[in-house]
Amino acid sequence: MTLTLLSLLLILFVFSMPAFAHCPLCTLGIGFLVVMANKLGVDLVVIGLFAGAFSLSLGMFISRKIVKQNKYMFTILTISSFLLMIIPLSKFSGVDVAISFDFLEGMTNGTYLIDRFVLGSIIGAIVLLSSTALHKKIKEVKGRVFIPFQIIILSMSLLIVTATIMQLII
Repeated sequence: MTLTLLSLLLILFVFSMPAFAHCPLCTLGIGFLVVMANKLGVDLVVIGLFAGAFSLSLGMFISRKIVKQNKYMFTILTISSFLLMIIPLSKFSGVDVAISFDFLEGMTNGTYLIDRFVLGSIIGAIVLLSSTALHKKIKEVKGRVFIPFQIIILSMSLLIVTATIMQLII
């Protein structure tokens, strides 16, 4: 098992091309967080958070390699990757959380159930997109990358902070 993982890592690093916002290293780091969160017995929402970020990061990386000019195809491939990874995994959790919209008037008020894993995955995707936007904003303001591996540090830090908050609240 360890030999297979090491050989896979070696293949990724040897054959990888120069990457942009989401590289194999980002994707591998988020995948590592998913496995570690599961091993440590954290809440299903937190595992969903890391899985959602992992699937979106993987979708963005693969889409960048496949699609060079068509922006809409990039979005379709990224969303498809997210959905094709999260929906099958959500069937195994079977735990729902209630979300109440009683403060809204009209047809939307009431209490709805959403799968904890799916909720975490959506939040993880939003956090990953936010870290990417923050990275781009820092590059725009400073004119360059502020620190080495900035996107990786931002993504991992925001995911870990969000996971800690969600673990304590939910």
